[in-house]
Amino acid sequence: MSYDIFYELNGKSLVTVKKILNWAKSNAFKTEVHMRVMGRLAREKADKSYDKVFRLITKEQITFFIIVLRKNLNWFPSLSKEAKKDDVLEIFIRGMDVEDKEYFLIMFLDKEKLIELKKMYQLRPIV
Repeated sequence: MSYDIFYELNGKSLVTVKKILNWAKSNAFKTEVHMRVMGRLAREKADKSYDKVFRLITKEQITFFIIVLRKNLNWFPSLSKEAKKDDVLEIFIRGMDVEDKEYFLIMFLDKEKLIELKKMYQLRPIV
């Protein structure tokens, strides 16, 4: 059985997190912008664009920055119209709050992009 592998960024700063998010967006095969409205359980498509949510990120949100290699992720129905399982790199940040809404940025990348990311930044797996 395979388990997801979470990575922590050494020397996490607002500038570094934003650089990684920009890199991820430009290399992602899918980018999602979601929101959760207070009082509702499910996330839904955001009422703001990626760029508008990106500008809301401050040093407070970097604690909600996640890099994870999803093992055997089922692509159906969110990433593909057909059933498929594969490893996928997910880069995610949440915690951008505006009034009663919390915003999320999620990028999905080919698993090979993790090698490239590790060459640019010091990442360590969280055990």
